Amino acid sequence: MELIMINENKLKITLSVCDMKQYCLDCSTIDYDNTETRRAFWSILDEVKHQTGFDAASQKVFIQLYPSKEGGCEMYVTKLGEK
Repeated sequence: MELIMINENKLKITLSVCDMKQYCLDCSTIDYDNTETRRAFWSILDEVKHQTGFDAASQKVFIQLYPSKEGGCEMYVTKLGEK
């Protein structure tokens, strides 16, 4: 997992194929209404918080997901403000 802080409210997360397998994610079937997808996202964001201090749990967030050619994906997490 590669993490790039774009600014204090936006983070880019690059997940490799191995990362996707670890979190049981597949770009073609990701659905936030699915409990397993939500659990995987929040697990990733918890790891991100420990590594960078970027706390997505304290605010509303917007998550964009783009599949990569190699089979992983890029996630952009933007904090939108208070819950």
